Amino acid sequence: MLMVRSMALQGCRAILIDKDNSPKWNPAELEQVTPEMVECYFAELGEKDNELKLPIHREISSPRSRF
Repeated sequence: MLMVRSMALQGCRAILIDKDNSPKWNPAELEQVTPEMVECYFAELGEKDNELKLPIHREISSPRSRF
């Protein structure tokens, strides 16, 4: 999942921060994507990643509570 996070950050950087609309993807070309890179998105989750943990209500701060 590290690859997904870095690609998302690169896209945000290019659009929101530098506003150059020129993300620097890695790999730069679609042809450079290996089967192993694709397979990691479809791999089974590890033992500690098998449960979705949602925050309970009191852990969520409401924007209204700041005013």
